[in-house]
Amino acid sequence: NSGDRYNMGPTTFEQTPEQVVNDSLLERLVYWKEGSYYHQGRSDRLRSSLGRLDYFSNINIEPEVDQANERREVPIKVTLTPAKRSIYTAGVSYGTDSGAGIRLGVERRYVNMRGHKALAQVDYAQNRKTLTLQYRVPAFAWRDGWYTASLQAADEQTDYIDSRRVEFVASRNGQYNEFLNLVASLHVLRERWAYAPEADP
Repeated sequence: NSGDRYNMGPTTFEQTPEQVVNDSLLERLVYWKEGSYYHQGRSDRLRSSLGRLDYFSNINIEPEVDQANERREVPIKVTLTPAKRSIYTAGVSYGTDSGAGIRLGVERRYVNMRGHKALAQVDYAQNRKTLTLQYRVPAFAWRDGWYTASLQAADEQTDYIDSRRVEFVASRNGQYNEFLNLVASLHVLRERWAYAPEADP
């Protein structure tokens, strides 16, 4: 005899030691209705959704059973530790066509309190140069969705190829269910290139 079943109570968020995104943004990920029956799997799904945002280094979801009300509704307390705001990357490269080069990048996990993200990467080699810029905005009408705008410019000058390319991509993605992720995108590409075949011996 396990007794009466508990129900899902109000969900509260606490970001410590500082708040980095609005709680109203995170509340959209709480897909259950207050008063519905309690199930541990619902907390696990919320934890997965919060983890995929990449805003937080630690996520703790605790049902406060001792604070259940007369309707046996259990408050859910979510304690979040913000991850490091910026990620910097650097490296060196060498290719027989591209030559020696360096790679630099910076990613902002959260640009503002609305949870926007930004990314910039530069790959600068002797014969090949690429610049990538990306900006993402949360879109939680579907679970774990994003609006994304990215711009990439590339220039390649070798003995055989003369290529210049600029590409803009705008997309909207969302996780429809556990197994299906949907993406709608628009690509605008401007490219010009010339190919010089090897001369016959």
